[in-house]
This record gives sequence, structure tokens and C-alpha cells, in this order.
Amino acid sequence: MDAIRKRHNWPDELVENWKTQGLHVEPWTAKPGESWSDEGHDGDEFIYVLTGQLVVKLTTGVLLPSGGEYVRIPRNTPHTVSNPAAVPVDIIWAHDYDYARVSS
Repeated sequence: MDAIRKRHNWPDELVENWKTQGLHVEPWTAKPGESWSDEGHDGDEFIYVLTGQLVVKLTTGVLLPSGGEYVRIPRNTPHTVSNPAAVPVDIIWAHDYDYARVSS
């Protein structure tokens, strides 16, 4: 299934749905100029943008989700997420892995 970018005005509903699916759901702030990349994960990853806009680069193209929109990054998809703006971008990040475990 391809990556998606969709508008959704009820983040609480999305968060509850993601939690029901067993995903880890975390608030995150992407600092100005911050960027992170990954070769992909065993499960889908979701990023809901609360404020600002992100750049999400995938092998299939570039998505530009902004406030009120979310992106689904399909499992095993290499991706880079960045905040090229001069202001922080607040997001809700949902994933099926233990970030603390894989980042240490």
C-alpha cells in the first residue's frame, strides 16, 4: 500500500484508533532544521502534523503534510522526515516499535 497524506480534523480520534491497533503514540516537536532518516520498519508509521509543515521524502516521492494532516509511511519504506522551517513543528508520532530500544 502506498504512502498517504490525508486531512483529519480530529487527532484524538486518530490517536485512540492507533492505540487500539497497539501502536506507540508520542508527541514530538521537530526543531527548525531537524531531519531524521530510517531504512524502514516492520510496521506502518504515522505522523500527524499539529502545527507547521514537514517534508516527508519516500522512495515514491515527497509529501508535504501540514497542520491537520497525517502521513502513513508503509512498512519497510525508506524515508526522511525534515523540518526546513525556522519554527518548530508539533506532531503526533505513531509506530509499532519501541523507539527507546532501537535508538540505544
